Amino acid sequence: MKKILLMFLMASTIASAAEIFEEFYVMEKVIPLLQKSSVKILNRKKVRMLKVDGKVLKAIETTSTVFYIFDSNGKKSKVKVGDYIISPTTLSEIYVVPKEKLEKIN
Repeated sequence: MKKILLMFLMASTIASAAEIFEEFYVMEKVIPLLQKSSVKILNRKKVRMLKVDGKVLKAIETTSTVFYIFDSNGKKSKVKVGDYIISPTTLSEIYVVPKEKLEKIN
């Protein structure tokens, strides 16, 4: 019985583990990709938008398709493949926009 409980606890811990990245780490790693991205208008502001894909995962050195970052407001944001990392054209801040929310805006 103890072995079953131990295995269950280990499995639940592994399943709930997610990587969390600080804002400046993500910015440092994705700025080269953001610089190459096109400028879009979002809520009447010019922003650079970067779709989270394999290149972004490689840049931040993760294989996880779901991870968290602390954005420029200090908010912990969940990021999934297909979501967007956005930044003003000055590349001074970084935020996450879920794919579903962006589709509602456009």
